[in-house]
This record gives sequence, C-alpha cells and structure tokens, in this order.
Amino acid sequence: MHHSLAAPRGRLGSLDRLRRQTQVRVVLRRGLRKAGAFLQFIAAQPPSDPATGAGLDPPAPRVRLAISVAKAAGNAPKRARLRRLVRAAFRALRHTWPSPADCLVIARTPWPAVRLADVIAELADLSAAVFRRWPPLNGRKRRDR
Repeated sequence: MHHSLAAPRGRLGSLDRLRRQTQVRVVLRRGLRKAGAFLQFIAAQPPSDPATGAGLDPPAPRVRLAISVAKAAGNAPKRARLRRLVRAAFRALRHTWPSPADCLVIARTPWPAVRLADVIAELADLSAAVFRRWPPLNGRKRRDR
C-alpha cells in the first residue's frame, strides 16, 4: 500500500511527547492496541484526572507520542535509527489522527533494511485499525460484535 503524505517536518517538542512513566502506564492500561509485523501501536485518550499523572499535562488537545524499542530489536545504532524513523513517521501521520490522543509505539523485533516508507506504511495501517474503534471506553474492555 502506498501512502502519499507530506514529508515530515520539524522536530518533536516536549509537548508532543509522553515524558513521564506514569503517562505511558496509563496508555498501556487503557489504550486500544494493534500489533503488526514489526511494531505495536497503542493509543488512549489522555486522562483528565490529576491522580492519574495528568495534573501537569498541557490543556491543549494534541497527539503525543512515546517510543519503546527493545534491545531485541538490534544494537544501539539500529535502535536509535528505528526511533528516528518512528518519530518521522509520527510527524507525517499525526495530522490524520484524532486529537487529543496519547500514543505508544513499541518495537520488539529486528527490522531488516528498514526504510521510512516501510515505517510510515506499517504505522498508518496500525493506527487506522486502532482509530476505527476510537474513542476507547475509559479503561473498560470493548466488546466488538
């Protein structure tokens, strides 16, 4: 599948990232997830309750990202490159995603000959599958019939 998207621009600022471990845990606990061949995509609505670690979050609706790359995905330079490619793919795709959303991308598998187009294609497919079931039901399990 070919995705014609604008080239990713700019950098991810601190407001575009999930910076605290508590924020990532909320996404893991409450988020909708979809796994692909090389990546797993999880998205959740940001909590509005200060007790869940969102007390200092910016009030503006945004799409925020966290990236986790396991050591099994390769040596340090390969993992760093994969993180850069995931950030670039996120910049290219985030305007198509609902806002606000907190997103986590997990890479646990080595990805031979990874290219930006491959990362964008997989992330686009995974995010489309997750956001078809959007919004999540606030931590309750959704029953798809």
